[in-house]
Amino acid sequence: GPRAAVLREMEIALIRATDATIVVSPEERAQVEADVPGAVVRIVPTINEVRSPVPPADERTGVFFIGGFEHPPNTDAVLRLVGRVMPRVWRELGQVPVTIVGGSVPPEVAALASAQVDIVGWVQDVDPIFDSARVMVAPISYGAGLKGKVTHALAAGLPVVTTPIGAEGLGAVDGEQLLIGVDDGELAHCVIRALTDDELWTRLSTAGQKLAADRCSFALVTERLGELVDFADHARAGSQIAGDPDVNA
Repeated sequence: GPRAAVLREMEIALIRATDATIVVSPEERAQVEADVPGAVVRIVPTINEVRSPVPPADERTGVFFIGGFEHPPNTDAVLRLVGRVMPRVWRELGQVPVTIVGGSVPPEVAALASAQVDIVGWVQDVDPIFDSARVMVAPISYGAGLKGKVTHALAAGLPVVTTPIGAEGLGAVDGEQLLIGVDDGELAHCVIRALTDDELWTRLSTAGQKLAADRCSFALVTERLGELVDFADHARAGSQIAGDPDVNA
């Protein structure tokens, strides 16, 4: 819409006006480089510290979704999860509980509450839920960038079922670090596998944590930010050498 077009123009103007632009995934870098040829773009992922120990599969139950509902893709994802994915799971496995966490719950999400579906709202400490759920399901249909909910779950050793859009930016392989479904039937099949196959669950949990450590660790973000500061220092020194009058503005 018009608002998106205005925001896009503002973003492009800001990218042109800065020495470097930070994005969180390779896909976003490619988009920025296409929109603003010559832009310096650096990837600095979100931080997720890998948790230890991870409660095992047999101490966990149910399906979990987290996301603030000020962000429209999260409302869309929950309506899809409860309305289209979980009925297929319930037909096969019975009353699997679903926990939905996130602030600013809209009426259409609140209306999903039932014996199987707990609409919790905003929670100060989400770690106990990450430690007690069997699988996080993020059936995200649109939205760009690295998904914080996905990296948080992987770092916590909680297996994730998501869409190709939900997995964007991670370099994850379906069936190795998480499970990816394109349509509702595939997503439901992935959820059933994660709920019933302990061996698969353990493999996903371990590989997911390794991926989070490789891609989203505090050490990696510190290193990337250090490189960015060095780059900015060099850019600033270059401006001073060139006699740029605005360098101290």
